[in-house]
Amino acid sequence: MNRRIVLARFLAISLLFFSLVFPLTACGPSRPSEKDGEALLAPSSNTATTKLVGFRKTDGQDINLGGAQGYRMSWEATIECTSDRGCCIQYGMWWMGSAPCTKSVKKGETYTTSGKIYFEKSEKGWSGKFE
Repeated sequence: MNRRIVLARFLAISLLFFSLVFPLTACGPSRPSEKDGEALLAPSSNTATTKLVGFRKTDGQDINLGGAQGYRMSWEATIECTSDRGCCIQYGMWWMGSAPCTKSVKKGETYTTSGKIYFEKSEKGWSGKFE
């Protein structure tokens, strides 16, 4: 076979392949992932007194946020108390103030909590806020 024909076929097949595959790999995620939720929760959970030790997405739903594309993620997290004084949980949240505790957790013990994150999609990607 002529080298020009072989080269032309190779280039045509390569061009077709890359025109189909490249757009799929260039797109960002269509929805926020479990890792996105964990990354949003970690800064508020990894403190001097607490540490995030587990996070899992329990549900997710596409939503409309006033004309913008949105996504609601339900989650469950396991948080460990790292304080020698122990940790106070009030209404499902960690609390180090003087208000009475609804539950006390000793150092090394964990507590499971849950909630929702609302993500909004923009040109720069997804941004999330807790409910």
